[in-house]
Amino acid sequence: MWPIRSWAAYFHCQTTLIDSFRELYPDTFAFEGNRALLFERDDKLPKAALRHCIGLALTYHAKPSRR
Repeated sequence: MWPIRSWAAYFHCQTTLIDSFRELYPDTFAFEGNRALLFERDDKLPKAALRHCIGLALTYHAKPSRR
């Protein structure tokens, strides 16, 4: 059995990414401040939502409004 009970996806805390994720997915993720999405080992992984969040993070600086 996998010994880890929980894990997190961390993002740069000086961005507005977690705020955006909270607006888009308020009931999908558990959040840690402005830094991380939290997951429990036995929870079903919200793959589409997580994929979207990672995509937003990877293109964060490519957006003209962030320059």
